[in-house]
Amino acid sequence: MTRTVSEGYLSFEFNEDWYVIKYDEQSYYRKTLSQSMESGFKATDIVGAYRNSICLLLEIKDYRGKSKKRLTGRKELIHNFKLKVKDTILGIIGGFLKDNRGADWNEIAMALIHKSKKPKIYLWIEQERQTNRANKKRIKSSRDTLQKCLQKEMNWLTDSKNVRLLWMDNYEKALPGVIAHNLPGAGK
Repeated sequence: MTRTVSEGYLSFEFNEDWYVIKYDEQSYYRKTLSQSMESGFKATDIVGAYRNSICLLLEIKDYRGKSKKRLTGRKELIHNFKLKVKDTILGIIGGFLKDNRGADWNEIAMALIHKSKKPKIYLWIEQERQTNRANKKRIKSSRDTLQKCLQKEMNWLTDSKNVRLLWMDNYEKALPGVIAHNLPGAGK
């Protein structure tokens, strides 16, 4: 059975090989973690398990549409991403230890600690499409730099090949069994 999760102007359809949840909508996160400490815990948008053995943490930034957000500077973006990944991992393990009866935590926690598989840590960024050749070249260079920075910052957790910067045109190999769609209002 497929599961569809929406975030921003994007919708993700996960096939039956996936068990996914929208992490920040889980009651344990809302009632316990987001209320913890002064600033609360941060959360990646989607966490999941692929074929019960690979853990996915997916953060989505959609900078398109009617309510365009300011594109965050690279250092700030990476810092927030690191916090979200760290806090999400702590939350998954904490949720499993505190309430291991819940299937939400069992599959994902088991995939996270699977010895032979490293977690997949992905940042999905959507921006307005560029038609200008110079802008396309600048965006490609910026994406390449961001990808390298993300891999360096996540080397404490997983191999660099498991840390990816994704967008609508490059996700299919990284996310098998997933179909991404633009929702109305996404812009061009």
